[in-house]
Amino acid sequence: ESTSTEKRAEIVRWHEDCYAITDALGFCAFTTTALYGLTPKMMAEMWSAAIGEEVSEEELIKAGRRIVTLEKAYNVRCGATRSDDRLPWRIMNEDAEDRPGEDFMANTQKELDKMLDEYYGLHGWDLKSSWPTRKVLEKLDLDFVIEEFEKKNKL
Repeated sequence: ESTSTEKRAEIVRWHEDCYAITDALGFCAFTTTALYGLTPKMMAEMWSAAIGEEVSEEELIKAGRRIVTLEKAYNVRCGATRSDDRLPWRIMNEDAEDRPGEDFMANTQKELDKMLDEYYGLHGWDLKSSWPTRKVLEKLDLDFVIEEFEKKNKL
């Protein structure tokens, strides 16, 4: 069901990690997340073979999470907060034109807020502000982000 909230945050998180890895390595996104043909494990094996140095699946996933968190940190630096993580008004309030006669309803704001809480929790980001926490920045070795966030009172 398209409006189901079950496991949605986990699905989004997995796709974010995979897209970040895919983009960083120069693979085609269609073969990874769209067709699920190349898994992170396979990408690690191919990358290891290409560079002649062993890179594990876990290292690639951590790199993907660093990328996603850096992107979020950039948005935070530009002033983004949880209130910016919203669906467009039309999706929340207008009927879907391509489904005439169907009772289609997007998720409610309450459901979206629940999914955001789950999503931020999976990332280790603050639930209220949506900002990456010191703990997750340390875990991802993003000390330079910690320094900048401290200067801007974002931690």
